[in-house]
Amino acid sequence: MSLLSEFTPWMALSDRRSIPRPGVYVIAPLSEIALGQTPSEIHALVYVGEACDQTVSQRLSQFCRSAFRGLRAHSGGTRFNGFYQNADENKYAFSVLVPQHQEPALSAYIRFVERAIIWEYVSQHNRFPPCNGK
Repeated sequence: MSLLSEFTPWMALSDRRSIPRPGVYVIAPLSEIALGQTPSEIHALVYVGEACDQTVSQRLSQFCRSAFRGLRAHSGGTRFNGFYQNADENKYAFSVLVPQHQEPALSAYIRFVERAIIWEYVSQHNRFPPCNGK
């Protein structure tokens, strides 16, 4: 069973300011997913990220600055901008897992989940998600 089943339903990327805690987030195009449904298809993911020392909202805002405006704020967003030039932010969604642990378990679990989702993608596709470099 995929850890994606523990994530929130898909939300529009413009709703990113609603997650004021650390966590793990995934990004996918709206053409591959349905808003309001829990993520289930790993193939749709274009990026898997984590926010340990910041909130998910802050990290997603950095991703969007790089991905859609070409500014250097997030390495995955910079990769996204290179792959999907002139992409429309309104055509992407995110889902998040926000653990309720306390430190040090919080950061450890967030990093574990991020790597587990990336591993699941790699094991099925023999490559990283398009905007994850490692």
